[in-house]
Amino acid sequence: TFTGIYANFDIVACSDCRGKSNISTIDNALEKVNNLKGRTYTAQGSAGKTYGLVAQEVAPVVPELVYSGANGEQYGLKYQNMTALLIEAIKEQSKRICHLEGKLKDQS
Repeated sequence: TFTGIYANFDIVACSDCRGKSNISTIDNALEKVNNLKGRTYTAQGSAGKTYGLVAQEVAPVVPELVYSGANGEQYGLKYQNMTALLIEAIKEQSKRICHLEGKLKDQS
């Protein structure tokens, strides 16, 4: 049966810049997000529906977010890493909205 991971406190992933190299901003984040498909599904061994993504559908769009286990038998997603993609997509969308709002003001 499927069970979740529960924690009474925060789960923290190391994100110190001293352990990173080749740092750059995500390009075309909104386009990537627009090419992802949010899905509902029932996991094997579970009775209820849940929300998520399908790793095989994410791989062609953002392969860095897909984890392949030993021999490619089981695929997984690095959901925590999606946050950076979503942040940059929101920022791109916000710029577009501000640009369009400026055009509307100019027309009035």
